[in-house]
This record gives sequence, C-alpha cells and structure tokens, in this order.
Amino acid sequence: RQSPLNEQHLRALEALQVYSPLAHALGVGKWLWELEDLSFRALFPDSYADLEQWQLALWHESGEMLEVAKDEVLASLNENPLLVANVQRYAITSRRKSLFSTFKKMYQQNKNLEGIKDVFAMRIVIGLKPHVREDREVQARVCLEAYSSLRQALPHYT
Repeated sequence: RQSPLNEQHLRALEALQVYSPLAHALGVGKWLWELEDLSFRALFPDSYADLEQWQLALWHESGEMLEVAKDEVLASLNENPLLVANVQRYAITSRRKSLFSTFKKMYQQNKNLEGIKDVFAMRIVIGLKPHVREDREVQARVCLEAYSSLRQALPHYT
C-alpha cells in the first residue's frame, strides 16, 4: 500500500532538509546520494525519469570511453619513476554522478542537459608501499605526481 502523495512529499522534504545533511556530515556519501535521489524522484517524478533516461543512455555510450580512460591513466601512472618507486597498487573506479546533484546543478546554474559536462566521476585510490606509508612528504609528492600523470594522460578532460 502506497502512502498518499502529500505524505510522500513531506517525507521527501524531511529527507532533504534533515537526513541528507546528517549523512553528509557523517561522511556517508552513499546514503546521502540515495536519500537525495529518492527525494528527487518523489518530488519531481517526470524530471527524475527524463534525467535518469538521459544519464543511462550516456553511461552506456560512455562505458568503453571510461575503460579506455582508465587504461590510459594507469599506463601514465606506471610510467612515472617516483610513483613506480613508492606505489604498490592503484584502484581506479568510475561512477555516474547522482541524479539529484545533476538536477541541482541544472537548476542553480540555469543549464540544460547539454550544458552539464560532469556526469561521470573517476576515483583513483593509491596504495603506498610500506616504506613510505608514514612519510607525509613522500605522500604529498606521490599525490602531486599522480595528479600530474592523470592530467598528462587525459589532457582534454577537466
């Protein structure tokens, strides 16, 4: 049995105003995105459906491109002597940005779908070798070198 529409809207607004900021403060991004997207779907079902369809189509079209980008980034990281000497492993993942985040950007910046350029995100987790895990100076240099290698591998992305 489904709740009346006004109750759904009240719960969605409560989630956006109370529980989403709490999830953000606790650093629980997965819950934050889920609460925001569920609220967005309850409050603006047509906009949610249109945006979801657009984003899923892009995701399917861009899947191969993201895999190629990951390979290029990993190759660039593995060519850097400082990184080779200090990094044990990399975990590179990609994801779709949340629908609510995209909707909020469109609304706040008065953009249409074609004006949104950051629909996907790539994350690189660096696993350091044991001998440098406590050395903050080396950690900082590794991060800067990894960023430089990323920019070199993907010069046309921001």
